[in-house]
Amino acid sequence: MEANKHYETGKKLYESGKTELAIKSFDAAIALKNDVAGYYWNRGRAYDKLGKFQLAISDFTKAIEFNADFYRAYVLRGRSKYYLQDFNGAIEDLNKALEIKKDFVEAIVIRSMCKSKTGDTEGANEDFIKATKLGFNPKKKGNF
Repeated sequence: MEANKHYETGKKLYESGKTELAIKSFDAAIALKNDVAGYYWNRGRAYDKLGKFQLAISDFTKAIEFNADFYRAYVLRGRSKYYLQDFNGAIEDLNKALEIKKDFVEAIVIRSMCKSKTGDTEGANEDFIKATKLGFNPKKKGNF
């Protein structure tokens, strides 16, 4: 089977909640073609969903190596770092994502959370206000 077919199978498995099987499909795709940012990003998403944040960070890093403007990879790597309590590292990634896509609400909200954890209350509040002006609703479930 060609790499892209494994990748597409992995995406379908991921969307249907079969995360472990999705990872195996992404593994197979990467084994056949190891230079596609999307393969690593999707496997990283699966690891992230399972709480395997260090593995997710490794895959998001690889995705960024292949596509330096992959702002979603920076955001998810930042979020994984947040969960590992690397708040400053997360802020660096989120800042990079926001350099690429200025008003990406998810990045702004996560950066606000990180700033709060580092004691930067003013910065956290500024980000939170900006995110709400861009449509973020903290009462809505499933914002991201």
